Amino acid sequence: MGNQVFSFDQCCSSKGFYDEINTLRRSEIHIKSKVMSKVDDELDTFTAKMLAKKVEEVLNQIERSRFPMVEFPAPFNIDANAMQTVPIACITDYEHLPETVRYFLSLPAIDEYYGDLATTHHYVNINKYDRDKVVDRATKHSALPNDTPFESLHEAQEWFHDAIETLLYCPSDDRDELKHADVAMDHDYHTNAIGSAQQLLREWGADRAAHIGVMSENENLVIGEHELMSTAHSKDDTNDYWLTLMAFTGLAAHRTQPMEPDDHHPGCCYVSDVSFLHAYAVRAGYDRYGAIAYFDDKYCVCKIFVSHSGSTVTPDSYVAADWEHAKWVWKVSVSTACFLVDNVCHSRFREASGIVRAAQSMLSASHPIRRLLLPFCYGTVYANRVLNEYLKEHALLHRAFAFTYHALTKLVRDAMSNAPKGKSSAYPNRYKFKLMKLKVACMKHIPEEIYPLHDAISSFWTFTLEMVEKYVGSYYEDKKSALAADDELVAFYTALCRVCHVNLQKFGLSKFNLISMLTHFLLNASMWNSHLSSAVSFVYSVNPAFNGLKIHNAADRNSVQSWVEYCAVVLSVGHWRSMCFDGAHRTKGMLRTATDFDETDYIYDTPWSAVVLSDDHIYENKKILNDYFKDKLNEIIVHKNDQLHQKIIAPNRTLNPIFFSASIML
Repeated sequence: MGNQVFSFDQCCSSKGFYDEINTLRRSEIHIKSKVMSKVDDELDTFTAKMLAKKVEEVLNQIERSRFPMVEFPAPFNIDANAMQTVPIACITDYEHLPETVRYFLSLPAIDEYYGDLATTHHYVNINKYDRDKVVDRATKHSALPNDTPFESLHEAQEWFHDAIETLLYCPSDDRDELKHADVAMDHDYHTNAIGSAQQLLREWGADRAAHIGVMSENENLVIGEHELMSTAHSKDDTNDYWLTLMAFTGLAAHRTQPMEPDDHHPGCCYVSDVSFLHAYAVRAGYDRYGAIAYFDDKYCVCKIFVSHSGSTVTPDSYVAADWEHAKWVWKVSVSTACFLVDNVCHSRFREASGIVRAAQSMLSASHPIRRLLLPFCYGTVYANRVLNEYLKEHALLHRAFAFTYHALTKLVRDAMSNAPKGKSSAYPNRYKFKLMKLKVACMKHIPEEIYPLHDAISSFWTFTLEMVEKYVGSYYEDKKSALAADDELVAFYTALCRVCHVNLQKFGLSKFNLISMLTHFLLNASMWNSHLSSAVSFVYSVNPAFNGLKIHNAADRNSVQSWVEYCAVVLSVGHWRSMCFDGAHRTKGMLRTATDFDETDYIYDTPWSAVVLSDDHIYENKKILNDYFKDKLNEIIVHKNDQLHQKIIAPNRTLNPIFFSASIML
């Protein structure tokens, strides 16, 4: 196949290629495998060519330094005068809102190290009326005659990419050129060519599936060790056990609260209430979100209130399907609340964006506090700008969740709003600031084997607090006057309290309050983000029946379409990080594990140590950051997490610094 000359006709109709493939299919298995390998090589080469520029950039960066982007001033240095914001995409009446409201409904626009985001409105899609008028801005290969030979399938694919694929989106500046294009391409001809290519791909995929084996045999593959913990249970018990794992050990642990049993809820000791979602309308064909799950003193689910039906269902319900549906409603509802409300709105848009805005607008680039924040804000503006694009009408999050766009807009607006003072329990979806160490304090009496979140947060809080205290102490004395004398710091702390809606009279600027506030935001960007990101992820299971984003009528699992949408959200929100907590790159898509640490890690500085100022405290502060990000981290926190991992009922990686980044990033 490598010596055959492909004409344009052959490449588009694939007739010659079909003949060769059909001949080889009748050959022996080893010949067939060779052909499949050849196809793989061709496709891999083509893909590599398409991504060559990006791959070269990444490789060059890794070769130059373990973490090359830490430089001062930053490539897109932001100061108070250059601060720009963009509205949250789904807030349609943003321009008509008062400034005090717009402040909480906007995001920083420019990332210091990634720059601005080229949003989708900068592009115009070539619609069906323009298919016969396409401009080839790259090579003008579209004018090649039909008998032009290609030496290989790879060259033909390159032509297709240059002549057609790159033109699916055209910069708006070229709109007039597009309308007056002289180069015409026959619509029917290319439609037939693409159809032939799709048919070839289907045959290749079917042949490939037969070669590999039936993938559905791995339907119940679980990344964690959950199944090992539940092998003694029957299938139904195992399904119920998943709710215990989610509510106490996994993604929804922070939403589980203790309760006192009463006449209405006898035997119920814990509750996970996401019934507030019922207030938001969904599109036709779906049930509304909202449910309340109750658990007994043995942490087993004992009943579920389903909001859309107004009924309470128990495990011994007369109709088994009702119980399965009730469990699905709670799982989907709590995941939706954790992802959209807790993660997107509260953690990312409100707090992560808020501290970036406060730092960029109030602190100079050489301020020691702004330098300290860099590892925990790196790439956050860009990541949140990308996520913001997914909130546009008909975009990913609108499609993946069942809400009408009006309801999605209202949900985001409500979640970004402040809860009324003294009435936060009546507004469970609104924002109320609470220091990280206090978020799950009400569950501290539960053994860490069942509820690891409290102990993990407490340990990491103490570890981070000590680092911040040492760093801040190197610049500011214990006297309050030392802080008050720094005008930039006073303005920064005031802006931070505004972000959190904290009363400055009660939580005024002091060294203790500053350290506590900084520690909170550092944990929000790292450990808390890792925990919340697992709400829609593959961390716990890849079984399509485990979790989802929509509730179909009486269903207890995903449809094929909704599972694909779930996967799309997982892969689009930056759950797979490019860097480790210590600033090292994760190369070739592999996670950095405890065995990756060797003696060389203790010789070299952590890449994050580059943020320290070249002043009298440089060596002291480098040691502080090296201890935090590398030396003592591995010795104290990672070791403790490894021990905990062996004890908890559902081991997972969300609380271990080895497996999450220091900042919210893509």
